[in-house]
Amino acid sequence: AVEVIYARVGDNVELNLPQLPQSFYVRWFLDKDNGHELASINYVGGNSIDSGDIWSGRLSLSSIKLTIKNIQDENFRTFVCRMSDNSNTYNLKAFILIKVNVSMNEAQPLVPGDDLTLNCDLKTQRKPMIYWENPTGRTVSISSLVKKKAETQDNGEWTCVVKDNGKQNMFRFSVSVVDFSSTSKSLYTSTNLPLTVPFVISPNNFVKQILSKIKRVEKLSREEDRGTYSCSITFKNGFILSRTVQVEVLQIIPSPGTELISGHHLNLSCSTGGPLDTNVKVKWFPPKTSSLANTELTSGHLIIQKVSMEDSGRWRCELGLEPGLGQNRSTLTSAVITLKIEPILTVWMLVTICGAAVILILLLILAFILFRRRQRKMRQLRHRLCQCKNPKPKGFYKA
Repeated sequence: AVEVIYARVGDNVELNLPQLPQSFYVRWFLDKDNGHELASINYVGGNSIDSGDIWSGRLSLSSIKLTIKNIQDENFRTFVCRMSDNSNTYNLKAFILIKVNVSMNEAQPLVPGDDLTLNCDLKTQRKPMIYWENPTGRTVSISSLVKKKAETQDNGEWTCVVKDNGKQNMFRFSVSVVDFSSTSKSLYTSTNLPLTVPFVISPNNFVKQILSKIKRVEKLSREEDRGTYSCSITFKNGFILSRTVQVEVLQIIPSPGTELISGHHLNLSCSTGGPLDTNVKVKWFPPKTSSLANTELTSGHLIIQKVSMEDSGRWRCELGLEPGLGQNRSTLTSAVITLKIEPILTVWMLVTICGAAVILILLLILAFILFRRRQRKMRQLRHRLCQCKNPKPKGFYKA
């Protein structure tokens, strides 16, 4: 019996035996029966392994297989196993090791648009079936050669499949193609958080070459930062990679404001300025002292008819992605405002009212004093006028 085994340099190869008799004697030879003996084992526990420099530490033996570790170029030969029992009958099984060399002509990483050439070369006269599968598992070539223009979806593990006598051998080869992508289609931030629009460039060794040319600017997000952001990379071969991301800025708008008097009406709006996705929900987290602290608040528009001093403090609005089955809710972003609720009559208000009352009283007193003085002057004037006598006219005599 002959078994063909395909392997690459550096692989570990197992030469498996069929079922052995109870009283077995197994001997392994190189190239032919009764050639150079590599190893032997028997049912009574005896065993030996070639300890020469070539095989030292690379052969392991059991009753059912011989394992060759880290196979080298010179090891692609024929291994013959002689199996016998106590009688003089024996069986032979040969293992033919064939070298497979999987390679790529171009240096990695590749830029989209560059040539991509993969070769699956076999050192044999046999004619096995060979084909290639791309990283998605789709067959792209029914020969030992792949030749195409590189695309971002070519990044990943390619597989050379070798079929011989119904046995399938798979040899994987990693291809690195520069990819440029946003972390997600939508990015959520808030007016309390920095605006950072992340785009991912892979592989890492390619990133290191261009990191010095990237300037990172962080600032607090603003309402006007909402919108679509685009980023593109133009490669030397003229190929352009572009990616976009939609930025949503969460904002809390209090009406009439953040400083109120106890008993006033308050509207709180938590919004990104547009409709949310169906699986994105709002959740409010009032201060622990608020009467609403233990209430499930899931509306983007919150109405408080009469605020109280207990409502003072930090109000947080959170956008979360509704979980699927067996998953936890994930937070997308959150915004925070601080409310300051004053009592109806504060110390300053009392001081102001008292001050105004004192001023009013003083004004009344002043007005009364002025009025009294005016009355006194008027009386004095009338008294003087009454004391004056008119003289009799000249030439007038009583008859």
